[in-house]
Amino acid sequence: TVRVECKDKSGVSLRYMKEGTTDSTGTYRIVVAEDHEDQICDAILVSSPQKSCSEATPGRDRARVILTGY
Repeated sequence: TVRVECKDKSGVSLRYMKEGTTDSTGTYRIVVAEDHEDQICDAILVSSPQKSCSEATPGRDRARVILTGY
């Protein structure tokens, strides 16, 4: 399971959140219709059904994403 979270520029208030799941290759697609240009957004690993991947390595559990049409 993967989650996209967007917070305000201060990084405190959650403004948007949406979850999705990966396919058998680990690829995921989460469609976000809104523009989040003024927010800080991350794709975050939430869980894995594989026991060897059930806990993410610190620092590798998220990736910064840009969610804007510009």
